[in-house]
Amino acid sequence: KSQWGLSLLLSGLMLVFSSTVLAQQDGEQPQTDTEPAAEAPASKRFSVTTGLGEWALASQYPEQAVWLELESGSRALALFRPEQQVPARSAMIVLANEGQTADEAIIGALRRTLPNDGMAVMTLGLRAPPDVLRQSRQSRKVPAPGDGEDGGSEGDNPTDENASSVMIDVAAPEDLEALAENYQNSVSGLLDAAAGALRDRGYERLLVLGVGWSADYVTEWAAAQDQLAGVIWLAPVFTPDRVTALTEVLAEDRNWRLLDLHGTSSQAVARERAAELARAEVGQYRRLPLPMASPPGAADADGIANWVSAWVGQ
Repeated sequence: KSQWGLSLLLSGLMLVFSSTVLAQQDGEQPQTDTEPAAEAPASKRFSVTTGLGEWALASQYPEQAVWLELESGSRALALFRPEQQVPARSAMIVLANEGQTADEAIIGALRRTLPNDGMAVMTLGLRAPPDVLRQSRQSRKVPAPGDGEDGGSEGDNPTDENASSVMIDVAAPEDLEALAENYQNSVSGLLDAAAGALRDRGYERLLVLGVGWSADYVTEWAAAQDQLAGVIWLAPVFTPDRVTALTEVLAEDRNWRLLDLHGTSSQAVARERAAELARAEVGQYRRLPLPMASPPGAADADGIANWVSAWVGQ
């Protein structure tokens, strides 16, 4: 009987112990088990300005990759290829169209082609501007990059009209102006860094080329440069108000030339642009229509490079 009683006592103690353990497991866990791992300090995180697959490009072209340090504390990838004929005639910064990488379409092709004519080339990708800015362009009915001059514009689509009117109701003109200025400043900072990197490599004669919408940004940046040989617009796209604003900028004293390369399918728009520049007595400007795709692609690089090289050598 004593053994039977002892067994009952031990069984009871084990039942009580098991219940206590289960109660602890169902209750609040110690703080050390539930605290998430501390995040790395923000100052140590790597930041890239364009968000266009820079790491992949840097891995694809390790011998050409150049990381540009920006004033914002972030970095942006540039792809650089030196001249293949020495001495170098000049160095050119090529800014991609909005939303394109430093190796996309015509950009990468020009980096492979122009150095054969003794020109060093540094290509830059460009993140797209805020959506509200792009919508504001739609409301002004301008052709999208890739559309012909007689093609439908972004704002001509009836489905876009409501979107544009909603945008206008939400974004005040002063807000749009501030966004545009901030975006231009970020692009100018990118171009500053690229120009500095080229001068650090010993290049003194610099040019800049902007594709599509980037023709606007490179011109604004160039207006503040004292030492620049030339600006090239490649298949440029402008809103009417920006043509007027840039005409005022170009009419002021400057020490660099301007080359306007556009497709033969865009001659009417280009002639109007050239006429406005002529009325403002803008000097050192040349317009040249070329047979090329819209937008220009890698297959157009050789022809474009030939004309660019000839103009640079003048």
